Amino acid sequence: MSRRELPPLKDGRGHISLPPNTWNDESALLTDTPSSHSQAADPFVPSTTFSPHQWDQPQDNIQSMYTGDEPPEIPDKAPIPVALPMSSVAGITPLPLLPMTVLSIMMLGEFLSANVSAPWVLFMVQSFNTGEDEADVGYWTGVLCSMFFITQFATSLLWATAAEKHGRRTIISISLLGMAVTCTLFGTSRSYSQAVVIRLLQGVFGGAVGVGRSNVANVADVTNEGRAYAIMGFAWGLGGVAGAIVGGVFESPAKNYPALFGKVQLFIDYPYLLPCAVASSVTLLGSFLSLFLGPDGGPREGAIRLSDKENEPALLDIVEEEPTTPPPPPPAGLVAQLKHKVSRRFSDALSRR
Repeated sequence: MSRRELPPLKDGRGHISLPPNTWNDESALLTDTPSSHSQAADPFVPSTTFSPHQWDQPQDNIQSMYTGDEPPEIPDKAPIPVALPMSSVAGITPLPLLPMTVLSIMMLGEFLSANVSAPWVLFMVQSFNTGEDEADVGYWTGVLCSMFFITQFATSLLWATAAEKHGRRTIISISLLGMAVTCTLFGTSRSYSQAVVIRLLQGVFGGAVGVGRSNVANVADVTNEGRAYAIMGFAWGLGGVAGAIVGGVFESPAKNYPALFGKVQLFIDYPYLLPCAVASSVTLLGSFLSLFLGPDGGPREGAIRLSDKENEPALLDIVEEEPTTPPPPPPAGLVAQLKHKVSRRFSDALSRR
């Protein structure tokens, strides 16, 4: 029977009876099949309207969502999880000033001493009368510059082994002091062979830069380790830039600045000494500051900020005493007692020696 052919449903007073305005479980089920009480749709039952986000709810939760006369509030969706946890600036531990200054000077001084000769090393080799033409001069200049990195590569693991045995502070101090001395001596070279030997020594002391990088683990934690490595990388790049600038500005001071250094005989005889001395002063300062570090290359006691756990009184460790075994009873018998006394006196005599 179609909708138009439905008979009117009236009660005794002539009004159309409507279904009660109730919210039951059966009318709220979101199923494609009709109810078990009626196989056809009732035109007088109000249709239930659902918002799009309600359809995302699991099928098992539908029965628990609609249990009363009024539909409960639909809970919001859970927020999308973030891949990486957000870190606040307040949770970052401040880096210790002195150790980071020494490590930054070490990174800066390694590239500074290696690159300070870049603007004038070609003229130095040319003054040695090494090659017959410009091609030979360029070749021997490249050989001289590579000596630094050859010995640096060969001695890096040896410095790491020495640091584990004698402490990182000792290795950092020796390395910075050696870089200062050899860089100054390189400006006083009078022959090509002398320059090669000094350049090799520069690379030997520059090989300890790996110890400085590994020392970040002693002065930083999880919250500031990335910042510490960023500072050291910045210092290393700054050393390369500053080395070329210092070498070009202070090269041949008696010729370029006659009013200041024109009468200084030392700079007339050694025109490349001043830029090397300026670069050496940086590593010399780092060597002096490294003496105030702890044996492991970190801050000493008193400069470390104790955490809450370290401020708590330490609990005494209870050491369990091992059960002592009573001495064995003396052997019975005259012969056995005599052997026991002789062996005891003999062992006592040996123990005194």
